[in-house]
Amino acid sequence: MLNISLQQIEYFLTVAECNYFSEAANLLYVSQPAVSKWIGKLEKELGVTLFIRSRDGVTLTDKGKYLYSVWRPVFNTIAKSVEDVRDFGASVGSTLRIGCVPSAEGTNLMRELVAKYKEHFPDVVVKETLYELGELNQRLVAGAVDVAISSSFALEGIKHIVYKNISGIDLYLAVSAKSELAEYEDTVPVELLKDKTFFQISHDLVKGGSEGVFAYCINAGFYPKHIEYVPNLSSLAMNVRQDRGVAICGKFQSAEDGIKFFPIEQPPNAPFLSVAWRPDSFSVEAQQFVNLL
Repeated sequence: MLNISLQQIEYFLTVAECNYFSEAANLLYVSQPAVSKWIGKLEKELGVTLFIRSRDGVTLTDKGKYLYSVWRPVFNTIAKSVEDVRDFGASVGSTLRIGCVPSAEGTNLMRELVAKYKEHFPDVVVKETLYELGELNQRLVAGAVDVAISSSFALEGIKHIVYKNISGIDLYLAVSAKSELAEYEDTVPVELLKDKTFFQISHDLVKGGSEGVFAYCINAGFYPKHIEYVPNLSSLAMNVRQDRGVAICGKFQSAEDGIKFFPIEQPPNAPFLSVAWRPDSFSVEAQQFVNLL
C-alpha cells in the first residue's frame, strides 16, 4: 500500500499552483529544501515524475496534471470535513447551510443575500462554504447544503432541483499574468488568440459552457483551434495561470492569483448566477431564504 501523507498532497498542490518551490515554501512556512524533499519522496513513492524542473520554475507533467485535477477537490473536501467536525455541537438553534461556487460574483451575491437574510432572521446560524461545481452539485442533491449559489449552466438537467436565476454572469477572457497577452491594457488582438488553447470546464458539469467559447471566437472572426476540457475550476485556473492557454469564464474568487481578466462582448446565451434548492427536503430556514429572493 502506498505511503502518502496529507502533508505531501498539500505540498504537491501548493507547488503546482505556485510553479516555484520557493514560493510554495513561503506559503507553507517551511524551507525550500523541505518542500523539494517531500515532493521527491512523493514522486518516488508513486514511481512517476510529477514536475518538469527548469530555471523558470516547475510545470506539471501530464500525470501531475491528472493528480492535481483529482486531488485538489478531494483535499478541499477533507479540509472542510475537519472544519465540520469541529463545528458539531457548537451551534445552538436553527442553521442555514449555503454552498457557493468560488467566483467573485458568486461570493459577492452570497454576501448580499446573507446580509439581507440576517436582517430578517438574526438568530439563525448561517454557514457559508465555497465548493467546486461538481462537489456543490453533489452536496445539493444529497442534502448536505440547504441552498446553493451556482451557475445556471451547471444546474441544468439536475433532477429534483429547482433554481431561480438572480443575475447575469459577466464573462471575461482570462489569460496568464505572465503571458505576453497580459501586456495589453483593454483588449487582446484577435490574431494572437487564433492558435491558443481554450480551457473549459467539463461539459458534464457545465452544460452550455463551451457555447460561450464558440460565441466569442466566432464573433471575433475565427474558430477555436483547440478546446481542452478540465474537471473543475481549480484545474482551469491552474492551466491559465501557467500560460498553457486562455479561458472564457467569470472572474474567480480572487483576481490576484496570476490571472488577468479582459472584458468581452457578452454572448446572447451568457449564464446566470442562480439560487438552487431541493423542494422535497426544504428546511424552514431555506424556505425563509428563498422567500426573500
